[in-house]
Amino acid sequence: MTLLKLAAITGFVLLAGFGLICFETATTTFTSGIAARPIADHRPAACGPAPTAEPFYVEPVTSPTTQLTQTLNVRLGNGSAITITGGTATVAVTGTFTSNTPVAVTVPLWPNATQQLAVSGQVEYATGCYYTLNTTRDRYGNLLTIVQVSRTTYLPIILHDYTAPGASRSFP
Repeated sequence: MTLLKLAAITGFVLLAGFGLICFETATTTFTSGIAARPIADHRPAACGPAPTAEPFYVEPVTSPTTQLTQTLNVRLGNGSAITITGGTATVAVTGTFTSNTPVAVTVPLWPNATQQLAVSGQVEYATGCYYTLNTTRDRYGNLLTIVQVSRTTYLPIILHDYTAPGASRSFP
């Protein structure tokens, strides 16, 4: 069964390759892919439909790493907020973002663990009207997975030469 037929049967509408939108709740869901897809979060009647999605890209992560933090570079056209979940905390930054300049967001990592990161960006396309872009993949389609491995610590080994009392040692 095609996605279009499935959408029609289940009460969803296909939005020109951007995903499925529910007739009743106006929430949008999407399948994962390289490009992030818009999810209409706040759409009063005055807002009209969400426009074409702004550019939203996450640069590749470094994995494995021995560091306990990692800085992700996120590009979001006309963005107002970026949130990263995963690692030891949810990190959010707000401001006025463009797709030309990446936003550096530092994420704390759990030691000796695999972190699965999810990045979301909020775009306000009209006053009081915004949508959210979500992704778990970098700009090349790879998962945002970071394996943190603790550094190997080498302890010095002290060899103690013990000779029993009254015994003598001879060397060749």
